[in-house]
Amino acid sequence: YVVPLDPHPAHDMRLVYVDPEEELVECGGRAVFALAEGVTPEGWAEVGHIFQNDQGTFLKVIEDPKSQKMYAFVDIRSGEIRRRQERGVNTVFMQWRVEGMDSGEKRTVTFAELRQAFSAQG
Repeated sequence: YVVPLDPHPAHDMRLVYVDPEEELVECGGRAVFALAEGVTPEGWAEVGHIFQNDQGTFLKVIEDPKSQKMYAFVDIRSGEIRRRQERGVNTVFMQWRVEGMDSGEKRTVTFAELRQAFSAQG
């Protein structure tokens, strides 16, 4: 599964199934998120919000509507998909954006640099 990320979040973010035979290009990094000031939750985080609990920092997305689980939670540090993370939420980030990719070289690679690198590959 993948979650399409634009530099700005969508309110209908969902897991998208990718056929294992489909050709994907590994970017070799993880998304770097810029989070706006967090708020104390007054209920549940909405789809597209990022939130923190004692287990980590998660992006709430829609899971396959045909499954028994309505939502999935993507750990923004590891990219792992987890279930049942809405308990004990202490901060919700309703506004965020993706700045680029962590290249592992102590700097963030911007989307412009990624596009340029992939277009050069042909």
